[in-house]
Amino acid sequence: YASTIASQSVKVFQTYLTKRIRSLTDEHDEFVRKSYFGGRTEIFKPCFLQTQDNEILSTFDVNSLYPAVMRENEFPGAVKCKTTKLDVDAIGFYDVDVRVPEMYVPPLGMVHGIFKRLIFPTGSFRGVFSTAELKYAMSLGVEVLKVHEGLIFRSAGFIFKDFINDIYEKRKRAGKESVDNVLCKL
Repeated sequence: YASTIASQSVKVFQTYLTKRIRSLTDEHDEFVRKSYFGGRTEIFKPCFLQTQDNEILSTFDVNSLYPAVMRENEFPGAVKCKTTKLDVDAIGFYDVDVRVPEMYVPPLGMVHGIFKRLIFPTGSFRGVFSTAELKYAMSLGVEVLKVHEGLIFRSAGFIFKDFINDIYEKRKRAGKESVDNVLCKL
């Protein structure tokens, strides 16, 4: 048994692995961790203009968003190579200069200032981002000006798919107020 729910979850996940997941070297780990920071917590003013043609505003909530992302995406395995060219079809992390045009919700974040605040600026700046973040940002008009360094990874596949599917099925079968429901959710 583990001492926390998170560490117990990792132990359960490890029973689903069919092959070993390699650890990163200290150098690669330090590089990738530069891309880690929290998510958005701002409240946004809705941009909905009522017209006669769109009398109903549809809103959506994704049930179990983090597990859904874990289930539906490939995850990085071993480092394949270093590069100075962006490959949007590879799983990677890149230290880049970007230019973010003026927009209501800029997509790329960075930690800024002595108080280490997470901001989402427009204009030109440098940061380390995943391929997925850069691909999405580019679809919104963000330009990648320069790649200083990148790490491309081999795919480890959809390593969380069976784990997420099984835990989610157990949660759906559990009673709403049951311990099983709470544990599966956590």
